[in-house]
Amino acid sequence: MPSPLGVGLVYVPGLEPLFETGTQLVDVLELEPQTQWRRDTSTQTPYHHRKEFLSYLAGLPQRKILHGVGFPVGGSRPPDPRQIPLFVETVDTLDAIWASEHLAFNQANGPNGLYQTGFFLPPLQSPQGVACAVASINSVQSHLPVPFAIETGTNYLKPMKNEINDGNFVNEVANKANCGILLDLHNIWANELNGRQSVSQYLEQLPLDRVWELHFAGGFKHRGYWLDAHSGAIPDAVLDIATDLIPKLPNLGAVIFELMPSFLPQFGLDRIINELEKLHSLWALRSENTKLAAAAENPLQQNTSLLPNLPHETTISPAQWEDKLGALVTCGEARNDQADLLSADPAIGLLKELIRNFRAGALTQSLRLTIRFLFLSMGEEHFQRYLSEYFKAVPPQPFAGDEAISFAHYLRKQKPLMPTLLDVVGYELAAIEVTVSGKPREVSFSTEPLSLLSALEEGILPELSTTKQQFLVTITP
Repeated sequence: MPSPLGVGLVYVPGLEPLFETGTQLVDVLELEPQTQWRRDTSTQTPYHHRKEFLSYLAGLPQRKILHGVGFPVGGSRPPDPRQIPLFVETVDTLDAIWASEHLAFNQANGPNGLYQTGFFLPPLQSPQGVACAVASINSVQSHLPVPFAIETGTNYLKPMKNEINDGNFVNEVANKANCGILLDLHNIWANELNGRQSVSQYLEQLPLDRVWELHFAGGFKHRGYWLDAHSGAIPDAVLDIATDLIPKLPNLGAVIFELMPSFLPQFGLDRIINELEKLHSLWALRSENTKLAAAAENPLQQNTSLLPNLPHETTISPAQWEDKLGALVTCGEARNDQADLLSADPAIGLLKELIRNFRAGALTQSLRLTIRFLFLSMGEEHFQRYLSEYFKAVPPQPFAGDEAISFAHYLRKQKPLMPTLLDVVGYELAAIEVTVSGKPREVSFSTEPLSLLSALEEGILPELSTTKQQFLVTITP
């Protein structure tokens, strides 16, 4: 089992001062490698990382662990094999102690073939679902030079009739795959608040000796649900759960705080330090007698199965479940009895909204000036309707850069009346390419580019020149 590391943070830009001050406050740096990858569709290996950035991280004093956010291992389709070599290279470069991924799925099959759902979705909790998850986990961990763990996920859906309940499902998968568990306490607490299994029952069913890592985060209420938003302070109820649980975890290696980058400016470093101090207090609860406590209170750690005593017959396969749920939350179209049952779940509307917001955020990040141009020229109502039409017509993309390319193609097919809009799109796509390739690119404009781009930067709709003239701009790394 991995050795104890301590208290840590998931890396996001802006947290560097906390990591650079040493290990007194932060013992562990957890990297989500795909957030730093670059996509280059012109090569056989389309994923690349920034080597100078990895060198910087490797030089920081904290011990490192990896948390995948690109190839969840809970579905029937195997993870993207093109991501594995780069993931392994990152493990080696950072000398990571272990790695983890989500027990979820993000691929579904539609009329045009396999597509990304744009969000981690809950797998079918059936014996077949267990077998599929185990196969996916093995397809990853067989390539890794370090131990591998699965993260317990958030599930906003109502419990399905005859499904394996949440704790038993994780128990079955972890034991049969012989892997560790990254137990996200905020996730399972949110699940209870949203009508799923209670935290106490969930924990009774887990093999506690397999829990290597705990995640902590904050959230908020939205549309009657508690969202796992990674938005701020750890709720007191989650801290209370951890206070009782940690002495019972014989192989706990790290406790990690998570915060989404978009919430960092508002939350601030001082409040993150407060959360880390709370985690240090929890870490101190680890006991030399944890193995005895866990064995006495949790007999499930002996790799037992509860499935023979559970009703678990289902009329749908894991792949069918993924296709129906994926269709409902991305385009709203799926026709069969299971889809009708799922479509009645109010969480479908929530998931559609979350996916839409995620995609809109990716476009705003990658095509900032293009999106601003559209908003200023269309007005909010027309702009939102235009985005909705795009989201319905085109499935989500795995990377922000891919979403940008997809949206640019959609824009060009729509033949907008403003040629200067296409100039801005071409400029921003070229900037993405320069970032990936490190090579300069020349782009053309049909109007004077400086005044056009300056106006958009200031949030002003640019005045369009009627003079036809070509301008060339060179974008450098």
